[in-house]
Amino acid sequence: MSKLHFKGNQVDFILLLNDDISESDISSYKTNDSIDLAKLNQILALDNIYTTQNKKGNTGELIQVSKQEIENEFGTSNTDTVKDTIVRNGTLIDIDSSKGFNKRRYSNTNPNNGFGA
Repeated sequence: MSKLHFKGNQVDFILLLNDDISESDISSYKTNDSIDLAKLNQILALDNIYTTQNKKGNTGELIQVSKQEIENEFGTSNTDTVKDTIVRNGTLIDIDSSKGFNKRRYSNTNPNNGFGA
């Protein structure tokens, strides 16, 4: 599994990518100027945007970013726009698969309850 890291002014943002996504898939996505939600959803393993506990860097335990952090950095709360920006401008990082990334740990099991509920 890989991830995209976007270095923000106050907070760094991380998106988790599907296992079968390559650099060429991301490059192909970047060639289209508009947001293609179908392709964006194919690239991303999870719908959430993350940061680390200390809000900087790309290593450590991931936590979901707040809407306020997203709005402060990107000037919008539209997560599709934010994810598109991260895919286009983020740095691709490979996660060592031998460390056993637990996708379920970072998934939102009941999004209707809201973050942290």
